[in-house]
Amino acid sequence: MMLTFICVISVLACTTSSVYASHGWKKISVGALNMDTIAASVNYLWTGSADNKIYRCAQPCTGNWKYVAGNLRQTDASGCEIWTTTKINGIWKRGVDGSGSWVKVSGTGLHVSASGNGYMWHVSTDHCSYSCKKPCSGKWTKMDTCALKQLDAGEEYVYAVNQTNHVLSRPVDGSRPWRVVPGLMRYVTVGSREIYGLDPDNKIYRCDLPCIGEWEKIEFDACDEGDFLKQMEATLNGIFAVTDSGLVYHYETAY
Repeated sequence: MMLTFICVISVLACTTSSVYASHGWKKISVGALNMDTIAASVNYLWTGSADNKIYRCAQPCTGNWKYVAGNLRQTDASGCEIWTTTKINGIWKRGVDGSGSWVKVSGTGLHVSASGNGYMWHVSTDHCSYSCKKPCSGKWTKMDTCALKQLDAGEEYVYAVNQTNHVLSRPVDGSRPWRVVPGLMRYVTVGSREIYGLDPDNKIYRCDLPCIGEWEKIEFDACDEGDFLKQMEATLNGIFAVTDSGLVYHYETAY
């Protein structure tokens, strides 16, 4: 997103030149590593491998991954911090550049989003959504919808996916109730101008913000090789994605 605050990232997915201006997908070397998740800020990439190890790479990343002690289930970055949930549902954070050490934040989380404008969001082990005003020290406010499995926050709105793959949205400050966005997605991620989603069949779609359900199908080149996108995220300098086979791709955007 075109950000008006300092500590934030955006989270996008993928598209093709027919619906989204870009310079194409480029593979980022991971060596023998098998990547499972990815988070991105303008200056750093963070990944979790299939064996729950954490790696960091300075942008532009050419494959020089640095091991970072710790373990994770899911991670998300702002311009200042990297946040992670662990296999035992803990929530931790540290400097996005790897500085300092991991700091435990109160709460239990399945999925955390650090990219919201002024607010953190997470889905807890009760599958309910919680928000926390930045800088967040763990004073979470429970919101009014549960049965969620994943969410992502942007500059103006937070989007969530529930257990039946319905997409929901509300203002990032939580000032209005959730609304239903037409379309079924298993994963959503918010960019500066679009929201991107993976549907239950792993097909990729985009929708102009704030999105009223006018999804456009887009393609991912590696699908021709039998691979598909597992998870994706973006910053102002492009889209980053992890595939089912553990590869990492970058999709440079035109803005």
